[in-house]
Amino acid sequence: MNDNRPSILITIPTCLRPRMLARCLESMAVMELPPTAAVSLLVADNDAKESARTTVARFAKVAPFPVAYTVAVDRGLCRIRNHIFDYAAEHRADYIATCDDDNVVTPNWLNELYGVLTEQQTDTCSGVVIEAPNGIPAKRAKRAQPPGNIKWEKSHSTSNLLISSKIYEKLGLRFDLRFNFSGAEDIELFDRAYQAGARLIRNRNAVVYHITNESRQSMKYRIARIYSGYVQSTYISRLRNKKSVAAILLSALSNLIGGIITLPLCPFHVAMRKRCLKSWIKPVAYIRGLFGCGRSKTYIDIAEDKYCPLILDPDARHAPGGGK
Repeated sequence: MNDNRPSILITIPTCLRPRMLARCLESMAVMELPPTAAVSLLVADNDAKESARTTVARFAKVAPFPVAYTVAVDRGLCRIRNHIFDYAAEHRADYIATCDDDNVVTPNWLNELYGVLTEQQTDTCSGVVIEAPNGIPAKRAKRAQPPGNIKWEKSHSTSNLLISSKIYEKLGLRFDLRFNFSGAEDIELFDRAYQAGARLIRNRNAVVYHITNESRQSMKYRIARIYSGYVQSTYISRLRNKKSVAAILLSALSNLIGGIITLPLCPFHVAMRKRCLKSWIKPVAYIRGLFGCGRSKTYIDIAEDKYCPLILDPDARHAPGGGK
């Protein structure tokens, strides 16, 4: 590229979800681009049969920036994200923007991430992920975000993030394969980066929508996610020696006792039911986390969403099939 501007490589990992990917790409077609940076896009396909190739090729014809496609044959969250890091290093990208294929970005998403990262001279900048069940943004999406609404952080998720290449090259950052099929690989990596001195910041004005279907709104799925989260956080704590085994077992015991005490109040109070539920989940998750993350079903299952609207307006309230 004959361009002296800093380069931003937007990256989207995907696997067997062409409709969800198409929706994500469509939102990027109308995205505002930073005038002081050269933007390009990489879609990394974790399907050896290249199921995303047609979707990407179709978008490349109308995209306002160069589009590349690559295949990471070895399955797993860590393997595909490491493949993306290697691609970015090979092509000398100055910044990597990361977004999941089940997200829809807002028009100012990239400008907000890049503006705060460069202004604050940080190593990373994350944004806000708003849940949008069936394509309808959650109620908190109505709240106006004040300008310059930033917060320093100790870790990040890769679902909405901009990373300076200097930090992952300097620290040799790569995702830990022990989290390949469990999730939390991003939390672990940026926790490690923070411990090594990286400066992480969050800009609440950089918004993406995480659009979920009915299967990911069920109580069973939510409980599974809560359980997985506690398992992952416990395992990361052990890896960093933040908590001893004795401390974790004591926490498990105290939560179990708390669950028993609050159980009689559950039928009468909604908040108490949620608290009691977590008190029963935590002991099991804490003990499981002592032995690793394992393979989380919520991260292994791959299901195509049946409902794929395009949501760009934070105040939009679409009926299924509406779109925008």
